Amino acid sequence: MLRPLRKGDAPSLLAAFESPRVSRFITPAPSSLDQYEQFIVWARRVGRARRHFVYGVVPPGLTKPVGLMHLWKLETDFSVAECGFVLAESCWGTGLFVDGAEALLRFAFDVLHVHRVEARSAVDNGRGNGAMRKLGLECEGRLRSCFRLQGEFVDHYMWAALADEWRARRAG
Repeated sequence: MLRPLRKGDAPSLLAAFESPRVSRFITPAPSSLDQYEQFIVWARRVGRARRHFVYGVVPPGLTKPVGLMHLWKLETDFSVAECGFVLAESCWGTGLFVDGAEALLRFAFDVLHVHRVEARSAVDNGRGNGAMRKLGLECEGRLRSCFRLQGEFVDHYMWAALADEWRARRAG
């Protein structure tokens, strides 16, 4: 399930993202409960303004998130958006990522009427790139030295889905 973040989610998010394997390919995450609480306040504010949506990923049978899925606009009318994902290592390989990402894409295409959703993944992030393929996103190219990670610039792949193609894939 995807749901808006709540203030009480800070401890579970801190625990989910402290693993070096999880944080290896993402922008540095908050490093304290206070920073996560500030992040949650920010996420709720930008969500109400419909500029950036941040959802907690809550597995069946649990009440606290073990991951985050973001969607933010690149065009002012939200016709083009970018998404980002991060999931606790304990949930890797469970199908939770694909289920959550499919829900986020349904929200983007069916509720917000986004035309194009983009996602980036570090070239060396085999799991992330495999997940993009599994979701049916198309790799459109390599962005050279586009992201600073632990003080070094790394290459990313640009992935994208178009609304009509994504719907056709789901229907077929």
